[in-house]
Amino acid sequence: MTWAGVNLSEDQRAVSDMVLEWREPLAPLDTDDDAAAETARAGIVELGVWSMGMPETVGGDDAAIDLRVAALAALGGRFAALAWACAQAHAAAEVLAGARVRGELLPHIVAGKQAVAVVDLGSVGVQLTIDGGRASGTIARIDAGGAEPALVILDGDDTAWLLEPSAIRAREAHRRTGFAGARTSSAVIDGTVTRISDVAVSGVRARLRLAGAAIAAGVALDAAALAADYASSRVQFGGPLTALPTVRRSLDQQRRRAVLSLSAAVCDDGESLDRATGALAQNLGRAIEVAADALQSHGGYGYIEEYGVARLLRDAVSLRAATSMI
Repeated sequence: MTWAGVNLSEDQRAVSDMVLEWREPLAPLDTDDDAAAETARAGIVELGVWSMGMPETVGGDDAAIDLRVAALAALGGRFAALAWACAQAHAAAEVLAGARVRGELLPHIVAGKQAVAVVDLGSVGVQLTIDGGRASGTIARIDAGGAEPALVILDGDDTAWLLEPSAIRAREAHRRTGFAGARTSSAVIDGTVTRISDVAVSGVRARLRLAGAAIAAGVALDAAALAADYASSRVQFGGPLTALPTVRRSLDQQRRRAVLSLSAAVCDDGESLDRATGALAQNLGRAIEVAADALQSHGGYGYIEEYGVARLLRDAVSLRAATSMI
């Protein structure tokens, strides 16, 4: 079975079809409308995508990584920020599953009721001091997709840290080019931190970066599809734009790059950090290139919001900024 010419397993195709069918009647988020974002998040939870692949011991279904990646790619073109919030929830659940976390924090993360962000202590945007069970400092960017997030910090090869919402004071919301629903902000950190030892951090990083690559692929696929639809229906010089060789070449290049991105994401097992890091970097670059070319394919109409392609370019740029924290 295939999607955009990429070979998928029967289960991967079923998952991607499920998500694509669910999102079809829904308008993409274009502002930080909390009510609309919560409605979309609730739909993702109801589909089972939010907890897909999370450990069964914490309320997930233990689905294989390839199914989760297919679902995130299908979400990416319509709800990139919420797809990234979902990916971070998966990473957080993986880290916290083996730890003794008090209260309802982990169940609420799994159920999509508690926002959570994941950052890497080695990121240039993370300026933290952790000492004596307390953390203090600043984090340049959090894209948790919800208010009052918890925070999981990846540290080295086998350690992570958990900061509960009370230790995180969000600053004013960031001005973004896109990524509606991300609730992006910087944060001041000051509070108790819980150490989580014996975590396979390399694997968590790999799967989180692969998730970002999948979302970027979804953005590229939607942008290429919008350009192809517009060019086939737009009549100019006595025929559709697709009658022009230069237009056909551009559309073909857009589609090829989008397909390369999808293949890099859905055919990966999430085990190699180097491979996932490469896929993320390449897919982010291709998403921006494809969306920019798709906007050009629309001519001046590409800047009109109702055509949707400008939003995808903004989402691609903002996704690159968001994933720089991991």
